[in-house]
Amino acid sequence: MKKIIIGAFFCLSTLVYLVSGSKPDGFLHVFFLNVGQGDAILVRTPLGKNILVDAGPGNAVLKELKASLPYFDNKIDTAVLTHADRDHIEGFLSVIDRFEINKVYVSGVFKKDFLSEKFLKKVRAKNIPLFIADSSSDTEPENGLLMDFIFPLKKSLTVSSSVNSSSIVLKIIYGETKILLTGDSDISAEKQILAQNVDLKSDILKIGHHGSKTSSSEEFLQAASPKLSVIPVGKGNDYGHPHKETIERLQKINSQIIRTDIEGRIEVVISENRIETIKTQASREISAPRLLNFSSNFSYPRSIYLMSVTTVFPFAISPARIIAAPARMSQLLIS
Repeated sequence: MKKIIIGAFFCLSTLVYLVSGSKPDGFLHVFFLNVGQGDAILVRTPLGKNILVDAGPGNAVLKELKASLPYFDNKIDTAVLTHADRDHIEGFLSVIDRFEINKVYVSGVFKKDFLSEKFLKKVRAKNIPLFIADSSSDTEPENGLLMDFIFPLKKSLTVSSSVNSSSIVLKIIYGETKILLTGDSDISAEKQILAQNVDLKSDILKIGHHGSKTSSSEEFLQAASPKLSVIPVGKGNDYGHPHKETIERLQKINSQIIRTDIEGRIEVVISENRIETIKTQASREISAPRLLNFSSNFSYPRSIYLMSVTTVFPFAISPARIIAAPARMSQLLIS
């Protein structure tokens, strides 16, 4: 009888722990997931919504999401595929199967390959609304949190063997903190962005293309002026990422560098006023005040465009299967 009581108490305690751990804590959590040579960034909002930007290669993202999300949470409110290279798109094939996804943003430039085809077929099968992103696609997932789409500048729908230059560039703004996510955007795309004189200032920059020298130009880095630069990169990768030239450019602007091949998964915890902590899978906790300049008055927190891809991928999504977008859309066009 005593063993039964102890067992029941243990089960109840575990259940209470799991349930309590699923409650939002009022902070923004940004996870740079450890998926090897690829990108996968999970943003968990102060109210508990989940935004997944890219999903890496293979299905390593599933283990990382399990480690980062509350036990019972199997919902992705917003997914963003910055571009269709394997190390960004492949993980979504598993995520779509295992998670409820409310909507997906894509650049509109796909490859004519198995992964793009499979991705679009799965989106269609699950009736997930698909949005072609451009610089007018800004949205607020919740009050006080902005997803500012910077690039592509215009909507497009095409097939290309090279998709880096069309990567979605996205700034997430919460309170006084700005996080700039760049996909594999290359220097040619950076020049187009700089020519628009948009505000690139950021506290945290996800370095483009895993630290390749073909991204992160001096001009772009100076415009962004990140205090913290995160490089998602695979240990011992075949490309020599991050390249020495990129590291030197970051050192030139005195940006603190942190890498997933060294630290593993990286979690940044953000309040309305500042970055609170930076935790790593390697069991290091980096004190934010040593990295970032922020105000000392700290207090604890309290026309999307939809397009059918039928014209490019007839097997993917037919107009009849496209789901209506949110009412706040200023323009809706189904081709």
